[in-house]
Amino acid sequence: MVGRSLVGLIERAGIIILTDTTAWIMPIDSSVTVYQRIHPAWGERGKRRSRDSGCGVSFIGASLGSSIRMQPPPVLPRVRSVFDPRKVAAMRSLKLAALNAQVMLTSPFRRARIRKAAAEGTAPISVSFYHRVADTCANDWTISRERFLRHIDYCKSRFEMISLAEVQRRVRSQQSHNAAMSITFDDGYRDNCEFALPLLIQRGIPCTYFVTTCNVRGQMPFPHDVKSGEPLAVNTVQQIRELSDAGVEIGCHTRQHVDFSKVHDQATVRDEVVRAKSELEQMIGREVRYFAFPFGLPAQLTQAAIEAVSEAGFDGFCSAYGAYNLVGRDWFHIRRFHGDPEFARLKNWLSIDPRKVRQEPEVRYFLPPAMSFKETFPMMGRTTPLFAH
Repeated sequence: MVGRSLVGLIERAGIIILTDTTAWIMPIDSSVTVYQRIHPAWGERGKRRSRDSGCGVSFIGASLGSSIRMQPPPVLPRVRSVFDPRKVAAMRSLKLAALNAQVMLTSPFRRARIRKAAAEGTAPISVSFYHRVADTCANDWTISRERFLRHIDYCKSRFEMISLAEVQRRVRSQQSHNAAMSITFDDGYRDNCEFALPLLIQRGIPCTYFVTTCNVRGQMPFPHDVKSGEPLAVNTVQQIRELSDAGVEIGCHTRQHVDFSKVHDQATVRDEVVRAKSELEQMIGREVRYFAFPFGLPAQLTQAAIEAVSEAGFDGFCSAYGAYNLVGRDWFHIRRFHGDPEFARLKNWLSIDPRKVRQEPEVRYFLPPAMSFKETFPMMGRTTPLFAH
């Protein structure tokens, strides 16, 4: 039987691989970005090596004759460069299998923690985001119909499916007594109207659908699709109206899918936020309550853009860097994670991975007339959120 100390070690670090002389801790579902945060000494050289090779795999070793330390050793983690595509695929399969094993080993303890939190009214709330559901033109932002259906079946059977407004209410009131989640989409791909959205509507599952107004009105494919050689069709204005009429919450995703980390003039910021909201409301004939940042990483969540979101009258904004919504925290900022096509990663997110909580970047901002984050959200709550331990 696996003891609590071993489970804690697996939760914090990964799967342990034993050899004759060494115990290796294999980080699960991690990336070079995470290692850059954990091991600042890695530096740019390590990042370049991993990016050039297409595979960044690292192992932290400890002698079996000594205890396994959670702090990194003074030497740099080794990066193994793998150029053979078959080896890259094999390593990916190994990491997914290891992640599956991790979730299976720790799931009883994770479920117990969630039950305890629910009884105390502090159950974490998950919000996932997708882009495109289709069986054609596969890419990194597309999930197949079969896999999406599996996601929905799994989530519907285990979680209370709620709207973004209910997510905010529970976080703000500090009353979350059920395991719950919300579904969102970004960009506005026409393929979503063929399977994914009809499925959600038929099953009565709340959904927020974020669209970029210029792409929809001008029927222009997204630049990232054009660059990849697949200019995929976007939703029409008529489709967006019909979705709104069917009960889908339509949200704003800027006018032109702008990267706010590269925007430095206030006029452009207002155009992409305030004007985008007005255009979308005219398009559907209803109020638009939510805004999702394109790319959604901390770099894009600029003070100027968040101020514009508040000024425009949005009820909240969504990020996309991967995090949970915990009670007593910033309710205006809705944290989301990717609805990963690999089911193991989705299950890991939904079972509340404590490492994800500990590694969440801090996003601070203020909304005038306040002059600080503390003044903006006096009911912020804990500095170290629950589930981080």
